[in-house]
Amino acid sequence: MEIKLPVSANPSVRGYLHHAFQMAVLDTCPKATPWRHMNFIQLVSNGETAYPVTFYMPDQFGYNWSMLAPFFEYQVINRSFIQDNGMDFKKLVVDSLAKGYYVYTYINEVYVPHTIARNRNINFNHMILLHGYNHDTREVYFLGYADNGEFNERTMAIDELEKAYYDNNYQYPRYEDCFYMYRISDNRDTDIAFDVSVIVHQLENFLYSRKEGNNVFDIRAHESNKLVYGFDVYDACLSALAQMAAGNIYVNVVPIHILMEHKRLMVERLEYMEGMFPQSLQRYAQSYVKLSRGYESLRNLVLKCRISNNRKMLEQAMDKLRELAQEERTIMESLLESLQAKVS
Repeated sequence: MEIKLPVSANPSVRGYLHHAFQMAVLDTCPKATPWRHMNFIQLVSNGETAYPVTFYMPDQFGYNWSMLAPFFEYQVINRSFIQDNGMDFKKLVVDSLAKGYYVYTYINEVYVPHTIARNRNINFNHMILLHGYNHDTREVYFLGYADNGEFNERTMAIDELEKAYYDNNYQYPRYEDCFYMYRISDNRDTDIAFDVSVIVHQLENFLYSRKEGNNVFDIRAHESNKLVYGFDVYDACLSALAQMAAGNIYVNVVPIHILMEHKRLMVERLEYMEGMFPQSLQRYAQSYVKLSRGYESLRNLVLKCRISNNRKMLEQAMDKLRELAQEERTIMESLLESLQAKVS
């Protein structure tokens, strides 16, 4: 006997786990499609060279690494609450799944099979999404990155999961000391209508590198690095590539992967909108298909550099990024002009 909640093993966004977990569930929910196309447009960077770009998606706490979305109803407790109230961790997991709740939390990946942390026997605090349980094998089904970098579904013993949960040190306890139980809400208040003006507003902010608004994420007094948005993020990515080329940081393919996902989502968005504006957006969708392929080639170049340890190839990658960014600016200016005419 087993419990298995629906997930997409190939989510539309998976460069970072929080979005991969979010979309692994939402991609199975048709009513979330308009929301997805009205989000994942703006990019943001805090200037950190190791992680120079991500999608701008802060939650109500101003946390930009959250998997929460308007379609989820959720409950959250923390580790001390579980311990102080004498709760059985394994029973909590199984009962949550049996009631249709996905479980999202942070664990020590040294206990998780087929991870780099397990292979190297090093502690690594990371998030995990549980979506099923097999009563016969006493194993949970979960999603995450494997040691080959692939995002996939795997299983692990629930006894090992319990060890991974308790034997873990959080880097940011406020956000990581959490045990989320969440599922798609049946409340019709979460239904969202597609609004082209929302797309236009975000594209304007992207093109002119403007912040989205006075979210607490943007105005925290302790933020040490100035946040940049839209096309200014490409400069942050270029700085990161320069640091990689100089050998100051490890060669990281994720920033370019995020840019590639951004273009692929633009293709999906424009194809979705073509039903509202027949033919008029087709050429822009085709232009973004070409861009996404360009970023895929760029990602593969950085990956090849990482495997071969030939950092000189990063100079070529930087030139290619500049070329793609300029090409996209030209496309976006024309696209924005076309969409502005439709909503005016």
